[in-house]
Amino acid sequence: MSGNDGFQLLQLATNALLSSADVTPCPTLLWSIQYEQRADTEIVVLPTHASDHALLFPPVPLDLASVDSVLDHVKGAWRRIMGDEDGEFLVFADRETYDDDE
Repeated sequence: MSGNDGFQLLQLATNALLSSADVTPCPTLLWSIQYEQRADTEIVVLPTHASDHALLFPPVPLDLASVDSVLDHVKGAWRRIMGDEDGEFLVFADRETYDDDE
């Protein structure tokens, strides 16, 4: 589903998942992100009350190839969310290697 109907269904599913946890207190959602990918290049006008809490990404091709410029936009959004903290973008700790032959 697209638009608000899809977002509401996703929120209901998330709430159902969180409430299914058998722990006290019941887990709550700390942060969420929603997006809708569009095949057209129409400009989306955000409501004025959402401008501080919404990030708008430029359209990308809908083919299966990965476009490196998308990561540049994601990094910009990450920096906006994280602020001036000294974090590193997309840096992951090395995983332990497991040898199945042992």
